[in-house]
Amino acid sequence: MKANNAQSYPKTHNVIDADTGEAFTLTATTSTWGDRDFHKVFMKNFRKTLKGIESQKFKVVLFLMESMTPLNEIMLTYQEIAGGAKTSYQTVVRTIEMLEKYNFLCHKGKGLLVNPDVVFRGRYESRAYVLDAYREARKENRTLKKEELDKRNKKLADVEDSLKKALEDVKKLKEEKRQLEKELSSRKKPGPKKKDNVESKDNTGQTSEQKHSTEEEEKDSSGQTTDQKT
Repeated sequence: MKANNAQSYPKTHNVIDADTGEAFTLTATTSTWGDRDFHKVFMKNFRKTLKGIESQKFKVVLFLMESMTPLNEIMLTYQEIAGGAKTSYQTVVRTIEMLEKYNFLCHKGKGLLVNPDVVFRGRYESRAYVLDAYREARKENRTLKKEELDKRNKKLADVEDSLKKALEDVKKLKEEKRQLEKELSSRKKPGPKKKDNVESKDNTGQTSEQKHSTEEEEKDSSGQTTDQKT
């Protein structure tokens, strides 16, 4: 306890000496000690909010308590907290996440605010003000988290819709592919082979080439056919 916590309240009194009847003035000073630098710990809530806190994490808790302002604020970065608590940055992150989950503290602006229902650093008269500030900060955090959750859910729904449409497009493309393959397969199917140089036959069973050869043989020595002789 620091000496500057002592507060004096001097009072003057007019008194009369019972033996002599003489009147004179006395000054009486009453000293009281303030509670500004005391840490008021509410043990039931303190134990409840430190559920699962291990040795390394508890070092972070103690440093946070030592770093609180009279309004229960902690205006330090995670890196500064890690250095002050002599622990790792990751331990600080995990510890603060747990402390926030169990209502030991919450984020407020760029800093942290410790729950005055668990630990309080300042004067008892200002605790009500800090408690209102803490509840408001918790409410704002819940609103921000809800908005962030809604935003992520909307993004997830959009992705699912896009995926559904893409799957439908893939299904249509596969069907088009099957149709094209079917058409190409039918066009490539071999038909009956055609014989080369097939000559048409007349009523005698001879081809035009055979008939022409016969006519040549019927020519006489003058080079005329039978028809020409006639």
